[in-house]
Amino acid sequence: VGFPALLHHASSSLIFGFVNQLAAFYGGDIAVAVFGINNRVIIFTAMPVIGIAQGVQPIVGYNYGAGFYHRAVEAIKASQRIALAFCSATTVSILLFPEPVLKIFTTDPRLLEIGPHAIRLMVAGFFLAGFNKVGGSVFQALGKARPAFIVNMSRPILFFVPLLLILPKFIGLDGLWLSFAVADILSFVLTVFLLLPETKNLKSLEASTEGA
Repeated sequence: VGFPALLHHASSSLIFGFVNQLAAFYGGDIAVAVFGINNRVIIFTAMPVIGIAQGVQPIVGYNYGAGFYHRAVEAIKASQRIALAFCSATTVSILLFPEPVLKIFTTDPRLLEIGPHAIRLMVAGFFLAGFNKVGGSVFQALGKARPAFIVNMSRPILFFVPLLLILPKFIGLDGLWLSFAVADILSFVLTVFLLLPETKNLKSLEASTEGA
């Protein structure tokens, strides 16, 4: 059950190395530097979302195991709402004020000239990223190894890598930056598709328990 999360984190370094190569090919050293700074911003802002996902996991697991299915569903809904609110606020803040955010990590005028446009494209879908993180933790908490694997690997492997191979060929460096946002959106759709039936199943279990 924990293997998908392990594989997800292990693949990050390889994928970021691949992104660096593409950035160098399509934009040179300055694009590599921009990616490095922007990626720090994204990782920093994603930490609270990871905390939400890790925090809800034992709550859902305990209530599911104890037969408190209603509490498990409420925990899932609450964590999704919190993740959505945080990611939406973060996305709006970066879209409106990218320069002050980037200045936390660099004062290089070249990076501050190119970086805002790049990070706007990269975080355009970040407001949905929390669903994927929480969804993966929920499936792990329920002991559902297969959907946990699919959800955890959907963004970095199933969607992100193919997008990196396709989009830059058509729109150059902007395609590289947009791959982040499109991967977030597609992984959100997949997570919702897999998670909705699971929450309905939990509600059915709750109804059958109450009926008994």
